[in-house]
Amino acid sequence: MIRAHFALGPSLRLEWPIGLKRCWDTSALLTLRDDEPGADRVEEILESQARSVACFISRMEVLDHVWRDKGERAGRLAYKQLQALPINWGKRASHS
Repeated sequence: MIRAHFALGPSLRLEWPIGLKRCWDTSALLTLRDDEPGADRVEEILESQARSVACFISRMEVLDHVWRDKGERAGRLAYKQLQALPINWGKRASHS
């Protein structure tokens, strides 16, 4: 698979698949989680098998938001639910 590399420093890179159709931000993820207006559209796109990506920091922002509003248990559950979505969260490439 062809991958684009985004440099984060002299020895650390993240790999992202090329040809993505959607890049999710924190507000879209919270819309889905909280079943707000637009959640059905987010769900429809995720279920369409369109290739999607989201930044790790968005996952952490959802965790923080839910933890502060609903407590630790709800925050941890939200984090696990995000991990189950068909989203590429990026992965660390080997150090070079």
